[in-house]
Amino acid sequence: MNKNVRIIQLSSVATCGKDLFFSIAKKILKKNGYNAMRFAYADPVKRDLDPFLIEKTGISAFTTNPEEKKLIRPFIVAYSTTLMRKINPNIWIEKTGAYLESLTSDIECFRVDTDILIGVDARFPNELHYVSNLFGQTIHLKKYTYDIASNKIYTPPANDEEAYYDPLNYEMTDIKIEWEDIGKSPIELIDNEYLNKIVFDTLNKLDYFSGKLSQ
Repeated sequence: MNKNVRIIQLSSVATCGKDLFFSIAKKILKKNGYNAMRFAYADPVKRDLDPFLIEKTGISAFTTNPEEKKLIRPFIVAYSTTLMRKINPNIWIEKTGAYLESLTSDIECFRVDTDILIGVDARFPNELHYVSNLFGQTIHLKKYTYDIASNKIYTPPANDEEAYYDPLNYEMTDIKIEWEDIGKSPIELIDNEYLNKIVFDTLNKLDYFSGKLSQ
């Protein structure tokens, strides 16, 4: 991989806003002269399953609809983890790594114009190790609401697997952050001042970034 490309890896339980973090970070980084690109270990999984799911259910593996995502998640987990990771624990790392290598190749005809790759879905320790071994930095995200006694209630794991691995991932990550579920639409969230400040402050904890929130 091109050594000039930096890597950030996000980890959390499901529905904590990893893709939202990326969208806000991409906007802030762009204002500060960086081009950021998203990647996900789940993308090759979804590419495998997308034709089948569309044919049988009418739902794309890449759906962004929360209810549809909840419906197909068990099937995707069964294929990606219960089956394929049992055969090869590194299968999705290998497939994602090959894809990233092609994107950041030193061969100009293959290279895309990106300075920072942001992974949005590390769910296992070996996926965090992969990024750390490439001298990337890892971030763990928690989302919370408040109960009537003003105690924080964190988003729970989606399944037993997340309940087991998320605490391990939390301990491994370089930066730990949390944000409140403020219940707005996706478009409103991307420009929300509170969330933008959290993402900006997190980016400024990285080894190579020292930027401005607005230009």
